[in-house]
Amino acid sequence: MISSGVDVFVQTVAKALEVELYHANYSFVYDEKDKVIDIKYGAPEDKVKVKFLKRICNLKNLKPKQIIFVSDSMNDREAFLFTKRGILAGRGNEVLKKASWRHVETLSEIIPLLLTS
Repeated sequence: MISSGVDVFVQTVAKALEVELYHANYSFVYDEKDKVIDIKYGAPEDKVKVKFLKRICNLKNLKPKQIIFVSDSMNDREAFLFTKRGILAGRGNEVLKKASWRHVETLSEIIPLLLTS
């Protein structure tokens, strides 16, 4: 799971979904009293997502085309191009539509795509 969200939220969702590998592009910085004092930004979102996809490929001995990447955001275009298996969820824009492998209006449409891939 790769998200542009904050680490504590991404970690919570990943654990609830039993996702082993996950990455958040933002993380809270705490002081000695566990008070949030800053938010750390990882890297440009499109670059960090592809970097983490490459890490997943290496760790799991996968080829990029074995990964299906679901997104609704333009910052995921590079991940779509890297995997060649991007599913655009929702409206998106023309650039993202062209980069996507499939396009769905609702998340419930993704399950049949996963089962036939």
